[in-house]
Order: sequence, then C-alpha cells, then structure tokens
Amino acid sequence: MVCTLLRLTPAEWSSDQVASTKALSMVRQVMDELMLVGRAVGYDEALIPSSTPDMIMARSMELLKDSGFIFSALLDVRLGKPFELEVILGEVVRQAQNYAVPVPVSLYFAECQGTEACSWWNFSTPLSQLFKRTFSDTARETK
Repeated sequence: MVCTLLRLTPAEWSSDQVASTKALSMVRQVMDELMLVGRAVGYDEALIPSSTPDMIMARSMELLKDSGFIFSALLDVRLGKPFELEVILGEVVRQAQNYAVPVPVSLYFAECQGTEACSWWNFSTPLSQLFKRTFSDTARETK
C-alpha cells in the first residue's frame, strides 16, 4: 500500500531517507491500528502476537528493499487504473467502526481511496496533522 500511495517502488522510496522515515512511520501506524482492531474483534496474543508488526516490517524490508519488485497496485496507479484500497482497508475500517476503535490513518486512506487527495506523500505536511480525524468527527459530519 505505501508504495502505491507514494507512487514509488520499495527500492525507490527506501533509498530516500525522508520518504523512508515517513513511510515507515505511516506503515507502523496502520499496523498498530490493525492490531487494535484485531484485539477488539477477539484475536488475542496467542493468535496474533504483539510482535507481529515488527516481524512483518523487518521481513518486508529485508525482502523488498533492493528487489526491484513492483506491486500490482503500483502498476495499476502508474497505468491510470483504480487502486484497490477498499479491498485492503475497507473491512478494517468497518470493524473499527463496529467496535469504536479509532483508526485515523486507515480511515484517512480509506476515504481518499488512493487518489491525489492522498497528498501526504509529498511530505510537506506532518503526518500528525493529516490523521487528526476520528470516527466521532466522521459521525458528526454525517448527522
């Protein structure tokens, strides 16, 4: 997902220290949100250990950093095709809403659907400013 939102391959963004730092921060925030939703739905430590995000991030970086791999979603975006963000985050956001778990980063990306509205990738805005919205903000807007 991060590669597609950045419009860069893993090798391209990992070679840029600013992009890499912000991207990894965003990925970590999304993974932490996924863990919170998982716990809320009933996946305990035995099913998904707390170390899972660290393990996935380390392994992914190891495998992808210099691989030349390009995700299919990134290829779609580069070809002007839709990005399947709903498939990636839709259920997470719905379950978070059902269990009142705040997932501001996931919600932000689910709402912008991977369009240019996802302008965080230019790094001119601190991530903390982009992800201020919560489900209670969204609920107030829909009333």
